[in-house]
Amino acid sequence: MSIDSLDVRLIRAIRERGSIAAAARAVHISSPAASRRVSALAAEMGGPLVTRSGTDTRLTPLGQRYLAWGSDAQRKFDSIATADDDDDVTPIYVAVLGAALGTTGPAILAEWRARFPGRRLVPMPVTAQSIADPLAQGADVVFGQLLGDEPAALGWQTHVTTSAPRALVMPREWDQADADMLTPPEVADLPLIYATAGDARHAQWMNDLPVHEGPRDTAVTTPDAVARAVEITGRASLHTMAAAPTMATPDTAWVPLAGRPLDIGVAIHPDAPPAVRALFDLARLCHTLDDLDSLDL
Repeated sequence: MSIDSLDVRLIRAIRERGSIAAAARAVHISSPAASRRVSALAAEMGGPLVTRSGTDTRLTPLGQRYLAWGSDAQRKFDSIATADDDDDVTPIYVAVLGAALGTTGPAILAEWRARFPGRRLVPMPVTAQSIADPLAQGADVVFGQLLGDEPAALGWQTHVTTSAPRALVMPREWDQADADMLTPPEVADLPLIYATAGDARHAQWMNDLPVHEGPRDTAVTTPDAVARAVEITGRASLHTMAAAPTMATPDTAWVPLAGRPLDIGVAIHPDAPPAVRALFDLARLCHTLDDLDSLDL
């Protein structure tokens, strides 16, 4: 759900003023923009956040829970470091594997920019060739796959933000496309796209499937290329179910694959400077906030 500080302030202003128009003026946006934000939140959360009675607008129980959750998020965010007297203008390189920033990525980056307006974030895509250790190749922070051994093997500080089953991405017309879940033995004989793990460590998450035996005329090196490669080749490929909402296409089916899950998270060096650590901490907080249903209101 949205952790955009403007959304939180808008809902708070609606509670205090009893009007979307008055709340919009209080947070310095137009009334139509405020209404669109309220509608978008309702669609995201599966229910209305406000209810209208005559000229009075009040928060629904869901709106009250969202405001409590969002206020808690902002209090935690306020504890994150800011630029203060930091006059460093060195760019910060952010390595991102596919959709590893997740749906909260825009809010994480916006919160960080508000704290470090003089610093630049530079994208650094992660591929099969660089997945082994992006930090050693110049990245300051990594959003990507975590195997769990990074602190010992690479000296990283890590935090898992998402854990999801692996996915077998396949043409939608296949018989297996309607399965609730598949096992590696069930799909071992299916035509697979050739995949390289990038290094021995990352081979662990795919070594129960013969992905290295596929024709080498097609090799997928980035997660965002998987669905299109499946459509074109008519073969299946590995991914994570966490990426299905943003990377699935109408002609591909994403079926959970039993066995080891795939963890996605954020990583930095333990001695990272404050601006880099702030990005790590914001990502960590976004995924450790209390769930709405756990709030006792």
